[in-house]
Amino acid sequence: MSYIWNIQDLEVYSNYNGEVDVIYSANYSLTYTDETGNAETIFKQINFDISTLDNFIAYDSLSSANVIEWIRNSLGTDGVAALETEVNTALTNMLNTSTKTLR
Repeated sequence: MSYIWNIQDLEVYSNYNGEVDVIYSANYSLTYTDETGNAETIFKQINFDISTLDNFIAYDSLSSANVIEWIRNSLGTDGVAALETEVNTALTNMLNTSTKTLR
């Protein structure tokens, strides 16, 4: 089983406190794939605390890994665990749902 984090898009302020392209929000996804290859993805948004830009990284120098680290740090251990539980539950629900046609 695996969890894959992806950045969908970023929202930025063009200019903020003397810096250019300051990211204040990220839309991201978390995909869980079980041991048999079934997968489910959830989509979320998070706003970042930009009240201080002490560790600012220029937009052109950012990687997806940087932003995913920010997301995980913002969520904290409990928040990450809650998201993993949410996507696991979503996959379980998908696998245990069927569609029937009324005739």
